Amino acid sequence: ISDRQSGNCACFEGYDGSACQRASCPSNADGVCSGHGTCETIKEIAARDFNNIYKLWDEDSTMGCVCDSGYTGSDCSERLCKWGADPLYYDDSQNIRFTNFTYQFYTKAAGVDLTGNYSLTFFDAHGENWQTAALDWNADCATVTAALEELPNNVIPADSVLCYKSESTDGGVTHGQDSTVEPIYDTAMYVHSKYTLAFPQNPGKLQQIAINKFLDGTRPTLFSDEATSTLGWQIYPNGFIGENVDMVPDLCEDVLVTLSTDTAHHLLELPSAAAIKLFKKCLGDGNGNTADNVDVYNWDFGDIYNPHLIKLVDATQDTSIATTDNSGDTDIDYALSRYPISNLCADSSVATCHARNPPGFFAVTYFDGTDFRVFSRAAKDYSTSTQFYVYTTKGHLQMVNEESAAFTTSAQDTASNRISRYYSNIVHLTNSSEVHDGYLGNVDCETTTVGVNGALDCLSKNDYVMVLSTTSSAHNAADLAANPVYPNLYQVKKISREPKSDDFDPALEDSDALRYQVVLDYSMNTNFVWADGKASATDTSGTFYKFYPPAAANQYEYAGECSHRGLCNTKTGLCECFPGYASDNCGEVCN
Repeated sequence: ISDRQSGNCACFEGYDGSACQRASCPSNADGVCSGHGTCETIKEIAARDFNNIYKLWDEDSTMGCVCDSGYTGSDCSERLCKWGADPLYYDDSQNIRFTNFTYQFYTKAAGVDLTGNYSLTFFDAHGENWQTAALDWNADCATVTAALEELPNNVIPADSVLCYKSESTDGGVTHGQDSTVEPIYDTAMYVHSKYTLAFPQNPGKLQQIAINKFLDGTRPTLFSDEATSTLGWQIYPNGFIGENVDMVPDLCEDVLVTLSTDTAHHLLELPSAAAIKLFKKCLGDGNGNTADNVDVYNWDFGDIYNPHLIKLVDATQDTSIATTDNSGDTDIDYALSRYPISNLCADSSVATCHARNPPGFFAVTYFDGTDFRVFSRAAKDYSTSTQFYVYTTKGHLQMVNEESAAFTTSAQDTASNRISRYYSNIVHLTNSSEVHDGYLGNVDCETTTVGVNGALDCLSKNDYVMVLSTTSSAHNAADLAANPVYPNLYQVKKISREPKSDDFDPALEDSDALRYQVVLDYSMNTNFVWADGKASATDTSGTFYKFYPPAAANQYEYAGECSHRGLCNTKTGLCECFPGYASDNCGEVCN
């Protein structure tokens, strides 16, 4: 109502602004958003989420609370409780998939010296960010782990961080890289220091760590001695991402598999005809349509359009006493030989250590009538005698569109641009062939019609996806080499059509090609190269696969507040554990 005396509006309840032009945020005696959040427009809230764009009529009028970390609810009045993993999730073969990140500092020229320091930003399960003390660019693992474990509020438990620092030259013949282990190897890139960190006592899906080189306000504190600096860094998860929900939870009982290599695929090997029968039954349906299942095992062979997603867990510690480690080396401590060997050790003074309860990793497989073929390349890291438990899912993978090329770099990229695109969470799209003239590679559900331009499915925000290089005509060694050793299961966070650009090819500056892109929740741990489509021998572009999770009854939500073994008191933010469970997150079973 307009006050004609003052010229001010007296807004109806629920509205705010000088002209009552926007909705108001919830408020109480503690203030707007209970004093524990900020009142923002829906446009601003969308931009916080991977720079998504909201452009509808109410972009500046619909308001909501963005809660401070540790608070939740529409008015931010409720406290969140400590996160943990359900202690009953563990069994003889099932282990928690905990978060693992690799980061490295590089330059694009040889003979460069680095100086200065940086800090790591760690994000807990509630999204709160925690910044470490300053770290020297070449700090050892003990220093890095100490800085993380010294964060306040016991956010990372003491003696829990696992760290491995790659020891290599910075610009010598190896360019600071090992061609046999790097997810992306490039002789135009010079890696100066590289770390892999794992957080086994911080369960759940964690946001990717970040690096801060501005420890003195707006002035950088990390430098190279180049006249024009080419210093950069890359961060990525290498196939081991923490999770709140296990969507591949079904143990294939009495089946152990091994891995072997082949030219265009790696292979799953089973020890007997009886094991093969059990495995087929475990795989079950592969395309979401049980009507086309075959055999008495009621299963699908799978194919490149609908392969089976499985999870493999190293069974070394539970099988007969080994005499070699998981890469076939015999020069090991036999007292520890029952355990898988890892280079992620809490003690930085040793090169390898025994690693009980290793997390499982994903693999994608199908049966060609003779062999179980695997798209990824984990066999390169294991002996052919290493045995694995197999977990399957009642969900399924669906290729989205074979005619859409998903790539992270282009054959037309300069070396500098190529390196800058490595380990990015942005996947670009274009037409993978000339079969459908005018098709631009888009896969979003808003503009895609299934059955048109080769589309088998489409993608929306928050869909689960994998990206794999394969072709229906002839999956080859180049496709295999382009696929990650350990594939990540990503979530789509943004699908967009970006402005025209000549970033990839100056000849395409005014073209609509290369404008579509998908933003993922984590960086890619491989490089898919677009070279004018799959008809080119040098093209190793990938294809999106959409993962349809199983029904809730066939998932296991094991990471969450109070470890799902207690109730969260939203007034105090403290867990009230069920009988038989204890600790501040109810993650311990009482004896």
